[in-house]
Amino acid sequence: MKIIGIAAEYNPLHEGHKYHLTQARKSLGADYIIVALSGDFCQRGVPAFLNKMTRAKMALLAGADMVVEIPAVYATSSAEGYALGSVGILDATGCIDNICFGMESKYTEELEICASKIRNAKDNAKDTMNSYFKSGKSYAGALSEILGDEEILTPNNILGIEYINAILQIGSNIKPFGITRLGDYSSESLVPSDSANYSSASAIRKSIEDDGFDLCLNEIPEETRELLMESYGKLGPLFVNDFSEELKHQLLINSVYGYEDYLGIDRSLSDRIKNLLPEYENYEQFIELVKTRNLTYSHVARAFLHILLNIRKTSYIVPSSKKPLPYIHVLGFRKGSEALLKELKASSKAPIIYTAEDSKALEGTSNMDLLNIDLISSQIYNSKLQKKYGVKVKADFASPVLKI
Repeated sequence: MKIIGIAAEYNPLHEGHKYHLTQARKSLGADYIIVALSGDFCQRGVPAFLNKMTRAKMALLAGADMVVEIPAVYATSSAEGYALGSVGILDATGCIDNICFGMESKYTEELEICASKIRNAKDNAKDTMNSYFKSGKSYAGALSEILGDEEILTPNNILGIEYINAILQIGSNIKPFGITRLGDYSSESLVPSDSANYSSASAIRKSIEDDGFDLCLNEIPEETRELLMESYGKLGPLFVNDFSEELKHQLLINSVYGYEDYLGIDRSLSDRIKNLLPEYENYEQFIELVKTRNLTYSHVARAFLHILLNIRKTSYIVPSSKKPLPYIHVLGFRKGSEALLKELKASSKAPIIYTAEDSKALEGTSNMDLLNIDLISSQIYNSKLQKKYGVKVKADFASPVLKI
């Protein structure tokens, strides 16, 4: 049985994502695809366009056979942390042959060579990365210095490199496989209707927010189009400013001791937040105020999200083949996947959680803390949906696992 894994946000799912799912199955001859999906908050430090269960349903409708959740600690982390959590959760299943990711490069081997160079630089000179950071370079800038090639470090290539390094760090037997993306996935504009390329998720989000669905319907797979239109204005979207009051409250109550305990925040950033706090107006404004040439928007946004969701440095577990991530939270699966469910049950290195009853296996352990962050993150997101749209969403485990 051939089973492959894909890490995704599907924010929202579009034709480019469906192409990736289709090509992954075809290229690797996969019997089943397991998608590791970000929850209600995403890697750029912002709330998801639609809540996680809606996006999980989209994934199943578009061709995934099972969707599991990337724990929020990793889903809201840097590229390195996101990749480690994604590979970690797929490795914990014990049944994944390949992780298949999108890339701008033509060959996976090109990213494997880059990953090796970065790994050697980190191993042979532990202070190398820090020296680049202190000189004012971003993470991507530091990597370009190591590789001597700035052009290869596009967002998806960086993630691909991090997936490869995460596989090696964990000691996983999963093999990397990249599929070249069609289109500029950083563009904020929709591609022309006669183009063979696909528009980016950010361009689709912007188009929906500005002009409704008319201009972007062709960018949404037919299988998920109705779900997207029905969910919009009910199960999302949410924006950082929707959480302005909650963030300010958390910043104020932590201001005495600072913010260094939170993931992604050092002394310098903590001091900067404290010093600028009197100028706080709203979430978005404060990100713009705190960011600098050395501190990107995404870095600051992730830092604030970790404060909002109470994600601390102690929450971050580094998985390995001998110590896998402590649970696999299944959000949904396709009917007819009995063989996959059986294989997962037999091969899993961690408890598989479908229901609240299953989660009791973690009670009384530190592993429950990681799951609690996921559960609380969803409660925070869903409570804001209720306040903004008047829609009450059931908490995790309050309704059955999705079956499509």
